[in-house]
Amino acid sequence: MLRIIFVSLIIAAGVAASFGSSFHALLFYLWIAYFRPETWVWDASFLQSLPLSFIVGAWAVVTTVVQGTKPRFDLRVLLLVLILAISTVSAFASPYSAYAVPYWQDFAKVIVMTYVISIQVTDERRFRLMLYVIALSLGFEAAKQGLAQLALNPGAKNFNPTWLGDENLTAVGMFMLTPFLVVLGQTSKVKWQTWMWRVLAVGVIYRGISTYSRGGFLACGAVALFYIWRTPNRVRSLLAIALVAMMIVPALPDAYWNRMDTIDAKEEDRDASSEGRVHFWQVAVLMANANPILGVGHNAYNAAYDRYDVSKGQYGENRSVHSSWLGMLSELGYPGLMVFIMSIAMAFLACWRTRRLAAALPDGRDLLYYSLALECSLVAFMVGGSFVSFQYNEMIWHVLGITMALDGIVKGRLAQVSSANVELTYAAAVA
Repeated sequence: MLRIIFVSLIIAAGVAASFGSSFHALLFYLWIAYFRPETWVWDASFLQSLPLSFIVGAWAVVTTVVQGTKPRFDLRVLLLVLILAISTVSAFASPYSAYAVPYWQDFAKVIVMTYVISIQVTDERRFRLMLYVIALSLGFEAAKQGLAQLALNPGAKNFNPTWLGDENLTAVGMFMLTPFLVVLGQTSKVKWQTWMWRVLAVGVIYRGISTYSRGGFLACGAVALFYIWRTPNRVRSLLAIALVAMMIVPALPDAYWNRMDTIDAKEEDRDASSEGRVHFWQVAVLMANANPILGVGHNAYNAAYDRYDVSKGQYGENRSVHSSWLGMLSELGYPGLMVFIMSIAMAFLACWRTRRLAAALPDGRDLLYYSLALECSLVAFMVGGSFVSFQYNEMIWHVLGITMALDGIVKGRLAQVSSANVELTYAAAVA
């Protein structure tokens, strides 16, 4: 009952706020997308009967247009349009269109909301509010589970389901989220909030580790190494990472490390899971070579698997591709994969540009840390997503949209500084 009351109050507040501001409508949508209230309350029948996400998302789009939000069109927006166009043609032209089209509808909504993020988040205040909503909506329950398990049942595997999917998808989501929590702590001006975000980050990290996901383990390591490489405070970061490792590593049993040891096993020593994954990747290449332009259809690998399975069912039927990259290749063809890779590359370029331009701002420290957090989130996806089908998940596309927004924010700040300098120079000249 308390959960229903809590969720009802947030929904009521979200509805009221959405009528006053398109940005607040976006925040309400992001809360629904990342908190998933219908999965959190005990009796979700009423919430599940409401297309709440669609209604709020549509309202956010309508109010964005009506309130005259400045549109954006550049190469990155063009890439969003291209991936949606390729996905659309692929879904409807696929021999598995009945399977593909419902997934395409969800993806179309994701792309539209990614664009809305890029044009609605126009300053640092909005940027930080958006990070608050995403971090708390996805991170609170995850951190609670992680911290509770670390204290009460250390080393055990966490079997609790999440809206992200199975344990491998959950792990990727957790390590994509962790940089958000870290940067909110780094940029907080209030000490207790700094510590709150740090504690939540530890809980989310352990929630990801306790999935026993090998891809998640690699993603965690990759993010840690990348962060140490890119951060301006390497010694402090090394100490922080070492401290977290000292808290978590002793809790992990031999069963965990035995599973991680299979990551680099020789071909003859692979377990059934690893061996099957390699086979699924080979099938993905077969699909792409047979359908190089449009692939087998949006998210239709599972439906097409049996037709291209050269093992004749050795690894089961209607299996998943277990790779975001090969999933994109097999389902949207070589053009789809190319656009996807370009979108990721442009996001890294935007973060690099933000770091460089932020150095020219008198108070650009926070912008620098935001760009580093987004880079780390992308690294978590690139590594962890290589072993799971995460390519259509809204989290990765929202991260791309957030990098677009941050790029626009830092450019706007520089324009303001340049304008102020010109005015000061003119005033000095005429004085």
